[in-house]
Amino acid sequence: HVPLIVKLPRGNGGRVVDSQVRTTDILPTVLELVGAARPEKLDGESLVPYFDGTQSGSRIVFGETDYPLHFGWAPLRAVRADGLKFIQAPRPEFYELQTDPGELKNRYAPWDATVQRFRKMLADFRAQMQKPAPSEATVGTGTLDELKALGYLGAADAGSATNVPEPSLSAEEGRVGEARSGLEKVLELDANSETALLQVGELELHAGNYEKAAEYLKRAREVRPNDATAAFYEGQALEKTGNLEGAREALEASLKSAPQASVETRVLLGRVYLQLKNLKAAEDQFEAGLLVEPQNLEARIGLARVQVSDGRFSDALALLPEQSKSAEAFEVRAQAYAGLGKKVEAERARRRAVELKAGARGSGRPESGLH
Repeated sequence: HVPLIVKLPRGNGGRVVDSQVRTTDILPTVLELVGAARPEKLDGESLVPYFDGTQSGSRIVFGETDYPLHFGWAPLRAVRADGLKFIQAPRPEFYELQTDPGELKNRYAPWDATVQRFRKMLADFRAQMQKPAPSEATVGTGTLDELKALGYLGAADAGSATNVPEPSLSAEEGRVGEARSGLEKVLELDANSETALLQVGELELHAGNYEKAAEYLKRAREVRPNDATAAFYEGQALEKTGNLEGAREALEASLKSAPQASVETRVLLGRVYLQLKNLKAAEDQFEAGLLVEPQNLEARIGLARVQVSDGRFSDALALLPEQSKSAEAFEVRAQAYAGLGKKVEAERARRRAVELKAGARGSGRPESGLH
């Protein structure tokens, strides 16, 4: 279901229709144009109504692939509509395509109403799809054992290569225990499975088991030293355990392996440097992040903390917008006002921080910082 832009030639009554449709719509269109009978089972809808203007607007595009299952990874599901794109994966993604056509800024937030709407659209689409008939093809015993260990195959799937149910690696689907158990069984079969080590490490990280997470992620890096993702996650876990030097080393390794790494990596490294009292290195990382994404609030808060520590109180205030919804931003504003001797403004900012924290706890959203 790849998006396709319909462009009809000008002249002789032709026109251009800039509507999102699907490659699966091409065959039904051709069949209607040549007057051929349409098969009973055929994906897509004819585009002929666009030709005379009886239909307009973009069609919803769904996409999916189970190919990652061949490598022990989760499948990918996606929906694209209204200039937005949601990708359902162990690390979900959400993009605003009109302002970010390159899909460089992941706007995903689980509580976002649009994300929830797109997630439901995907669920409804999956429910409407007919399950494919089991294939007669079989795979080797070793592959089946690994798939069973991951929880992808049940007893009824013993001889099938294609009737694999959707895996249970996503923590958001509430099957963390099952995922962890399956991945640990994979590690019993192959203790050096970098994919399993990385995913167990990520599960432990999200569960708050930071020491276990760091152990698995360290092993993943030993298997694949240049894996920037494993290094980033290890840096997260080590920072949570208070091992700041270890976190610094891991995050610097992540940046070395992927110099164009996400702003999130630089922000976390900046925070680590800040805790290590290395203000210059922290400032460098926050500023590097803002060069890529000038409005990134986490980078702004981090740089403002550096400026407050360095006595540049006015600079810190200029970085943090008064309309921010971040409790941490108002905590830093309170410190900056206090540094300037503005007690009334400092107290007002502190009260606002308390209000935002209370609101975040009530809604289940994170209060501030990287999580």
